Amino acid sequence: MERSPLQYALVRHSVSLNPTYIAKVDTGSERFSNLLKVFISKKLINHVKGDIALEQYKALLTVVSKDLKEVFSEYCPSNQGLDEF
Repeated sequence: MERSPLQYALVRHSVSLNPTYIAKVDTGSERFSNLLKVFISKKLINHVKGDIALEQYKALLTVVSKDLKEVFSEYCPSNQGLDEF
């Protein structure tokens, strides 16, 4: 595990983009926030764009939790790619 990609915060927090994590409102939001912090620290985005992205992600979580939670929870990456989801 010494050279595993999981050692990198960017990879660990990218799980927030997985539909099954999006269905988990609390953990998804926390992971996405941490992902944005990595982007900001690496100067890939600025704070303003990070705040906008977080607002949009939280809006997505709201829609998913109200109307699409079952669909997102049932996503299986081994059977369905994100581009088909």
